[in-house]
Amino acid sequence: SNFKTRENSIVNKLTNKASIIWTFADNIFEAGTDFSRQTTATGHDKSLMPYSLSKNPTNDDIISQNIIKLQEVTKMSNINIPCVILSGGKSSRMGKDKSLLPFGEFDTLIEYQYQKLSKIFQDIYISTKTNKFDFEANLILDNTKIVSSPMVALQSILNKIKAKKVFVITVDTPLIEKETILDLIKQSSNFDITIAQDKSKTHNLCGVFSKNILPTIDDLITNDIHKINSLIKKTNSTYISFDNAKQFLNINTSYDYEIALSDKII
Repeated sequence: SNFKTRENSIVNKLTNKASIIWTFADNIFEAGTDFSRQTTATGHDKSLMPYSLSKNPTNDDIISQNIIKLQEVTKMSNINIPCVILSGGKSSRMGKDKSLLPFGEFDTLIEYQYQKLSKIFQDIYISTKTNKFDFEANLILDNTKIVSSPMVALQSILNKIKAKKVFVITVDTPLIEKETILDLIKQSSNFDITIAQDKSKTHNLCGVFSKNILPTIDDLITNDIHKINSLIKKTNSTYISFDNAKQFLNINTSYDYEIALSDKII
């Protein structure tokens, strides 16, 4: 498909080992090699044929080039891991549940974040203590409603998710860029925790977490330690730096909320 809205659908199919894909250069491959827009003598589309190929390629030539480019895309867009949005905090600084604040065209911030990230991930969940949402979504409920901490949320998430790794982000970070998410996932291969940072701050709840860290989480919770930084120090972790700090804005106050509303993207 050459419709931009189909791009994520195509990538999702690729990462799930699709057999046959038709696409055009100006959509999913727009950042790649220049492609000709000719057709073969028999009328077959050559829009995915690089200029470097012979002027009279066979259909096998065209198919082989397509496969190479598709493989590059799947490597660059390795999004075949689930995503979980953390939405179980107290919102104490806001004074009301920020996940339920209106956001753009959506009734709530959580629905905005859910829909935005659904364009990137095939499997997406919300981590919460209760089902407080008025739209259909996959929920992961905390193991306990007594303690409110991201450590408890991570424990519940990693116990529930079958995948080896999961991308985690908070509901109050709606300006995160797709390229940042993909870069974090791409660089997470050799680590149990891969989190984002900018020049002034580390964002402990924006990154990739592995099931390998579950025993450490269990031990920390048993000892009533709930700081994510403690978990990071005890595991095989890494930090990925990004120049655009604005994308990591956390909506903690009414002022933050107004800034985020003016910069929303979906």
